[in-house]
Amino acid sequence: MNGFRNIGPGQVPPDYSRSICSVLPTALDSIGVKLPKSYVLLDVPKLRAKKFDRILFYFLDSLGLEACKQSNGLFARLFKSHGLELTSVFPSITSAALCSIYTGVPPARHGIPGHKLYFEEIRSVVDVLKMEIPGHHQPILSVGLSVNHWLKVPPLLSPKFLRKKRAVHISPHPIVYSGISDMIYPPSMRREGYEEYIEGMNKAAWFLQNGYEVVNFYQHGVDESTHKFGG
Repeated sequence: MNGFRNIGPGQVPPDYSRSICSVLPTALDSIGVKLPKSYVLLDVPKLRAKKFDRILFYFLDSLGLEACKQSNGLFARLFKSHGLELTSVFPSITSAALCSIYTGVPPARHGIPGHKLYFEEIRSVVDVLKMEIPGHHQPILSVGLSVNHWLKVPPLLSPKFLRKKRAVHISPHPIVYSGISDMIYPPSMRREGYEEYIEGMNKAAWFLQNGYEVVNFYQHGVDESTHKFGG
């Protein structure tokens, strides 16, 4: 039974005591990362009962909860045995949600409430998902402009929080150094691309076995398919 209050067909209001904002803070807490008390952690007894020395933060973009429940695959089985129902944020648009996941706070606190925002610094509207000025197909970073300070709070994978723990971000080659990635991952964070899924997972395994405490793995297959075919 869904414990969240529906306010209309397909609409679920955010519950910031059980939201996507808390996933990465909870994972980092499990490996001993000390975060300020203002960050909300999920009540997961299995995580609180023991500490871990490394995490694989696997981000499968666009796999909805209902689709996961209705399938009979691996993720459905994992959800049944270990999963939690969480809400997104408001607004739940991709740019706002990604920033909430990687900062651990709602859009009202991190300052990115949508895709296209006006920044007085450059006196222009910016598509923050692509990190481009609409109509000018050139990444903002290509002209030497830093965008990290557009977030009102530091990303959770920054040295401010991780201290001496090592982290790597792994995603498909075309997007590993593009778009909103330049905002939610600190400049010092190592990034690795992959062509095929198995290549990416092999890289993740290598980093986990060679001293990296945090491996952030982004998989865009579901998102790419829904954009192409709908659904």
